[in-house]
Amino acid sequence: MKPRLFLLLSLIVLCSCASNMTKKLAEIENEIEINPEVALIELEDIAPKQFHNRQERARYALLKSIALDKLYIDIDNDSLINIAYDYYSNSRRYPSEKMLSLFYKGIVQKNAGNYAAAIVLFEQSGQLAEKLEDRHYLGLIYRNTADIFSMTNNNSAATDYHRKAVEAFSQCDDTLYVKYAQYSLAVDLMEERKFDESRSILRDLLLYDNISLQAYSRLCYAQTFVEKKDSTSKALELYKNTPLEYYELLDYGCRSIAHLRCGQLDSANYWMKKGLSLAKSVEERVTLEFLQADIDSASRKQDQAFIHIKRAALVQDSLTRALLHQSLSIAQRDYYIHEVSIQNQKIVRQRIILILSSIITVLVFTIIIWFIKWRQRRKEDSLRDAITKLEMEKRLSGKSVSALIGTLFLEKYANLDLHVVSSLEKEDYTISDFKTELVAVGKNEQAFTQLFELLNTNADDIINKLKKQVHSISGDNLKLIALFFANIPDEIIYYIMKSQSIGSLKTIRSRFRNLIQKSCCPDEKLFLQFLERQRGRK
Repeated sequence: MKPRLFLLLSLIVLCSCASNMTKKLAEIENEIEINPEVALIELEDIAPKQFHNRQERARYALLKSIALDKLYIDIDNDSLINIAYDYYSNSRRYPSEKMLSLFYKGIVQKNAGNYAAAIVLFEQSGQLAEKLEDRHYLGLIYRNTADIFSMTNNNSAATDYHRKAVEAFSQCDDTLYVKYAQYSLAVDLMEERKFDESRSILRDLLLYDNISLQAYSRLCYAQTFVEKKDSTSKALELYKNTPLEYYELLDYGCRSIAHLRCGQLDSANYWMKKGLSLAKSVEERVTLEFLQADIDSASRKQDQAFIHIKRAALVQDSLTRALLHQSLSIAQRDYYIHEVSIQNQKIVRQRIILILSSIITVLVFTIIIWFIKWRQRRKEDSLRDAITKLEMEKRLSGKSVSALIGTLFLEKYANLDLHVVSSLEKEDYTISDFKTELVAVGKNEQAFTQLFELLNTNADDIINKLKKQVHSISGDNLKLIALFFANIPDEIIYYIMKSQSIGSLKTIRSRFRNLIQKSCCPDEKLFLQFLERQRGRK
């Protein structure tokens, strides 16, 4: 008893611990949206040994991936998110978690520069977000997809996806997300040289009460004047009114060009050098090479200008390759989507075939059961008819004892009279008891001894003659032919001699007939006369 009690207590403790962990993760999930930094600290305080199952580990991995992304901590290793992805990707119980694991795995792939894989994952998560009607995450998916296209200079595709992001965020009233998506759209439109549409969006954003967004919009607005070359003074005014903390690398370059166009070479060189000093990589430095070449040309430093142009050309070549790679990524994404569609169609067809097969199987099984029951009813109906005819022959025909041996035999050993009376008096009469008694008769050696005596006494010693003249008939064959001689219907013989079917009894009767004829025995006519009495009985 003690081991069982210990096991019960262990299960209670285990369930309690699992429940506490589930509750704790739920509380952290609620905290993520409000304060992701606190949520991340709480997640990192959880030791791996505290998890009791795969579900808890998967939820932990997903929540931590969300917290890291919300804190702008770019992770390019998918070992963490794969714990959630592997658990939820094949699950139908957690569609929302599956969508999130696909999305954040896409974020990791994007951070790692695996753009083709990221686009495919975003596409899959977007399809789930559509089904779940989760417009917020659908907007995030579109925005991150657009970012990939922007980073690889596929500006038209980036513009399309940023428009989708704006629409998705608008449908769930995420105002700040809408505004930032509009800002990204304005940047893409500027890159496509659609300056009027870009400025229209930026002017509205300058009125929005968010300091950071106003600063970024002001810098983008200034860049449109530099790119279009229609108001350098307006551009410089905007740059001067924007704190340097919001400047990005290209903003220093554009401000430098604005000063250059106003003939302010010293200022142009100052801002260019400041931008170059802040560049974190060769790729970022050479982004400004074209602009530096313009400054060198204006300063009549042609050799330096040529060097910068050459570097810029190499960068342009690199960007072209990136664009080709992005085109390949899009083609690969479309291929994967097509393959997924084909697989889904196959699954649908397989399900339809399975359903139809199940329906057909059920129908066939039902028909078989119905047929078996129908045959059973026919057998019982035939048995009732046979019993009734035997009694009628006895009561009405006035036949001799030799013609009624089978009836007398059944009355003694199977209570034939009782069942006939029951069948005539009750409409709901069943003959299961009679069938049971017939089976018992087949096992009753005394009953067959009595049958042999009745036949010998009332049918010219027919059994003894048969045993002497046809030696091959003995054992069960002798019992069976005795039942034939006694004029017992096949419907009743079937239950007495349980090993034979009604159809096979006709074949056996025919075989006995041929055996008797071939034996050329003296009493052949007697044997055949009693054997043939059953024919046409039905």
